[in-house]
Amino acid sequence: MDLNSKDFYIQIASEDDGNVYMKELYSYALKNSANSNSLVNSFKNASLNNIGEATGKTTAHKYGWTSNYVSDIALVFDENPYVLTITTTMGYEDWGSFVKNIASRIQQIHGLYWNNLNETCKGLLR
Repeated sequence: MDLNSKDFYIQIASEDDGNVYMKELYSYALKNSANSNSLVNSFKNASLNNIGEATGKTTAHKYGWTSNYVSDIALVFDENPYVLTITTTMGYEDWGSFVKNIASRIQQIHGLYWNNLNETCKGLLR
């Protein structure tokens, strides 16, 4: 494998790697230091923030593509923060709309999950 090829770096970085990175980014953000704030802000200010637009939430995100795949990963700063990773071969021509559609639906499910959990827990405490 050619270490100088673009595909080498794409092949060694998986969605799981991205999820681990975003979780670590969140832990680092909680330190609220000048360095952590600078790093998080660079991800918050990244271009083509489809997940942020779709969820209506502040996100730290990174997108990328190859000849076969489109990916977007984001740390969503919700009341209950989460990491969302979308990798697809579908929607390549209009991947922004495709990612926004998925992200919007995931945000709805995320909200329903936490609302249901909160209501269930309140019922147990009554």
